[in-house]
Amino acid sequence: MRKLLKVVPLVFLLCLAFGCQQQGEEAGEKPAVNVAADIEAIKAILKNNASGISAEDLDGWLALFTDDAIFMNPNAEILKGVEASRVYATPVFEQFDHEIEITIDEVKVSSDWGVARWSFIWEFTPKAGGDTTQEKGKELWIFKRQAEGSWKCSHIIWNKDTPPPRFTEKVQGEEPIREAKIVIDIKSDVDPIKDWVVGNFAAADSGDLEGYLSYWTEDVIWMPPHAPNVHGKNAIKEFVQPFFGQYTISRNFAIEEIEMDRDFAFACTISEETYTPQTGEGEPIKANSKAIFLLRRISDETWMGTHCIWNSNDPLSPSKEN
Repeated sequence: MRKLLKVVPLVFLLCLAFGCQQQGEEAGEKPAVNVAADIEAIKAILKNNASGISAEDLDGWLALFTDDAIFMNPNAEILKGVEASRVYATPVFEQFDHEIEITIDEVKVSSDWGVARWSFIWEFTPKAGGDTTQEKGKELWIFKRQAEGSWKCSHIIWNKDTPPPRFTEKVQGEEPIREAKIVIDIKSDVDPIKDWVVGNFAAADSGDLEGYLSYWTEDVIWMPPHAPNVHGKNAIKEFVQPFFGQYTISRNFAIEEIEMDRDFAFACTISEETYTPQTGEGEPIKANSKAIFLLRRISDETWMGTHCIWNSNDPLSPSKEN
């Protein structure tokens, strides 16, 4: 079975004062964390991201990311590593002129991990001539502190606020709805995060709205594709309630990665879903998606979701008439 999860465990070292002093003399003490400075450093990276795109500086843009960064672009499969992203991004940089304006909505730091949530207005014009197109959307970047203390982005996921082109994609009537299958390969020290992901999906798939909402904090923020951000549990309930009453869900999913650091964790998932109208009218709809969930530790063994952003793996299809 392919390796589905990379886990970064936390290592806590207890030593006597003499031992710590000796280690500091030999290896050098780790600099004290300055949260305010870290937040400003991450904000500077986001601004360099915007200026690098506008300046068409592909190498400078890629330098903002770790070598093994995960790129979760909408309507595309996950890209792993900056070289894979270079292949993906090169035509975009070469064929269009770009102007991008960003608004940084939130930056948080937990030890060696940071998270930034931001929105954009992006205008791009074909260099060969043609009309300028404007897109509005939102992104979530996860940052990892480097050995020398700097920050680089290790995960990026984004989606657009604008509606997708009109098209329909249906499961063929003779295709059976697959039973839910969980694919997980993780270590016991992240069991609470695994349990949260499994329970969250199970509550959604069973149609248990109140149970589903219990997995989220009161100040939860969702970043759905083709829609504005949704703030707070009450707004989430209003957002999903009509959906819970219309479809029965069958889901296959895999946990791709879990990372933990003190009171912060995130999980990356991929999912294949089949949505069957509860009325029995209409064909089931199939979707393939990827998501990042951010979690906050509430107690030793309890975690709750604070943020969620997702997008589709499926390429956009041309308009089709029924």
